[in-house]
Amino acid sequence: MKTLKFQFIAALIAIAGITAACSIDNDNGTTNCFSSAYAYTDAIQSTTDTILVNVPLNINVTFKVANSCGTFKAFRESLTFPKVVAPLIEYSGCSCSENNVPQTKPYEFKSAVPGTFQLKFLKDASETYITKNIVVTAQ
Repeated sequence: MKTLKFQFIAALIAIAGITAACSIDNDNGTTNCFSSAYAYTDAIQSTTDTILVNVPLNINVTFKVANSCGTFKAFRESLTFPKVVAPLIEYSGCSCSENNVPQTKPYEFKSAVPGTFQLKFLKDASETYITKNIVVTAQ
């Protein structure tokens, strides 16, 4: 379990280091720049820490996109608990201006079984996390 978690974190850090990937299009000689990377989480917020089984909980996740070519794609998460969650950003374009404006997107958590679940949102490259514990009850 720790190996899977370590591999996920290592892949997350490796992809986060990618800022642009350029290739030359053979048809017309133009350059196309595209890459994807995980963003680090600045803050999380939800209205509660306790939910019922099969009832979704929206957690607002705030993060920064590296430049103006970046667009939020989806949240990616590890398969086991504690879940490591990170926003996936796709960068498309070669002429991008620096962008430090935070974005907030909802992450939805739902469980079919009762229990206490831990979510870990990667905060920085040193493997620091913002942790959220969620209690799921049957009634």
